[in-house]
Amino acid sequence: MVFPNGSSITVDAIIAASASGLKLYDDGGNGIFVKDGRHVGIGTDSPDELLHLAQDGADDSNAAFGQLAISGVTDQTKRLLIGYDTTNDHGFLQAADEATAFKNMEYGGSRHIFRTTAGTERMRISPGGNVGIGTNSPEAKLHVKGVIHVADPALTRYFIEVFSSGGVGFIDSYDSTGNDYQDLVVRADDFIFEGQG
Repeated sequence: MVFPNGSSITVDAIIAASASGLKLYDDGGNGIFVKDGRHVGIGTDSPDELLHLAQDGADDSNAAFGQLAISGVTDQTKRLLIGYDTTNDHGFLQAADEATAFKNMEYGGSRHIFRTTAGTERMRISPGGNVGIGTNSPEAKLHVKGVIHVADPALTRYFIEVFSSGGVGFIDSYDSTGNDYQDLVVRADDFIFEGQG
């Protein structure tokens, strides 16, 4: 049944003529398919689940893409995108604000990646279970590339700092006021313990 432009119809129900299902198409052949058994397909006429969305595409950490978008009404540029990157073979969850930034989580057989503003990678879990912060190739169960602070939650200052400088490793401890207290300096050929200050 075809209706001319500008016309409309009001009905109580649309029922498929057979178990082959019901198809609702636009003039470009795109639409919704209701399969016998309540499965609904968008982009596919063979839905495998109650709601099956089908679209090829590649996740972009600096652009919005997803097979499913959830947003408010007032500003639809701010939304949650859920999808599967058919080019690079991984699923992803993306919080998107088209005017400013995108934040992603990628899930694939080879990695789990967590990104923040502008798609900058912040943390990764490798296939072997290694966790990398500041590095995309973690070599240990926890691999941090950068300075580590260990703090007492009751204080406003950290009291242990782990870092490296000029090829030398340092572990500095601080008192409750933030004053440098004890140092351990680690070099290739020696350890140096330094007292207060």
